[in-house]
Amino acid sequence: MMSVMADSDNETTEVECEECGYVWQYSGQMWRATCPRCSHKTPTGLKPDEFDDE
Repeated sequence: MMSVMADSDNETTEVECEECGYVWQYSGQMWRATCPRCSHKTPTGLKPDEFDDE
C-alpha cells in the first residue's frame, strides 16, 4: 500500500513502501523511489506531468 501527501512548504511526498510498510518523506521527482529500509522500488504517486523540467 502506498500513501501520498504533498507538503507544499518543503515539496516532499510521504511515501509508504509496498513491501515493508516503512514511511518516509521523499523529496525527489521520480515516479518510483527506493525504500531506505528494504530497497524495494515503490511508487511515489507523482506523475511525469508534475515534474519540473527546468
